[in-house]
Parts: sequence; structure tokens; C-alpha cells
Amino acid sequence: MLRRGGEAPSTRRLAFRVRDLDALVIQLRDEEMNVKPEPRKIPKGRFALLADPGGNPFELRWPAVTGASE
Repeated sequence: MLRRGGEAPSTRRLAFRVRDLDALVIQLRDEEMNVKPEPRKIPKGRFALLADPGGNPFELRWPAVTGASE
């Protein structure tokens, strides 16, 4: 799939740091937002992948990267 001008779509996405990933995922599901797959563990913490109503992917991450400012 190409964007206008022949550019390939970006694989980058926004990532938001959250204080309580599990509670936020429950809240979003209560609002009928699709969260797939289940939050996963990665070396720097855990994350969940979602998409906005336009289909643009974004992540919720917990905890923040060590050494990053609040």
C-alpha cells in the first residue's frame, strides 16, 4: 500500500506512557475500544497496541524507559 506521492506507509507509531496499563486497558475495553493482543511483556516493561478510529496504530507503555524524565 502506498501513500500519495508513492511513499510507503510509516511503521512508526505514537507510544504513550501510562501509570497503570491494566486498569487503562480495562477502561478502554469498557468503552468498547479494541485492544489486541493482550498487553505483552517486553524487556523495558509492558505494552498494549491499539488503533484510533481512523485505524492509526498507537501503543500504551508501562513503565517508562529508565532515566527518562517525567
